[in-house]
Amino acid sequence: MFRRFSVNFALFSIGIDAILVIAALALASALRPALSSLPLIQYIPAPWPLPWPLYLLFPLLWTGIFFLVSVYDGRHHLRLSDEFASLSIGSAIALVSMAGAPYPSLRGVSRALFPLFFLIAFLR
Repeated sequence: MFRRFSVNFALFSIGIDAILVIAALALASALRPALSSLPLIQYIPAPWPLPWPLYLLFPLLWTGIFFLVSVYDGRHHLRLSDEFASLSIGSAIALVSMAGAPYPSLRGVSRALFPLFFLIAFLR
């Protein structure tokens, strides 16, 4: 029988989350030119390729923060509201961490990409 609280399920969830974060980042990068019509957002005519270190950094930050906030620990989430609260807190902390991580070295990353990435990653 499949147990929700097993270590194997937690590792499976971490792996799936990492893959989905990479997919969300790629999708947000592809959809970023569509935001150019909004006010206060710089015009970008075509998708700009993101540097490859972000595709390694973002899944590590996302899953690491979720692990620290205990999103993957099913024993702490007996009610749906508990799970949603830890998911929301973990996502907010991850968004702030991810927005600040590339700017010391990768300044060409669009700031408008992060809210779009956050919506895609949170709603997946």
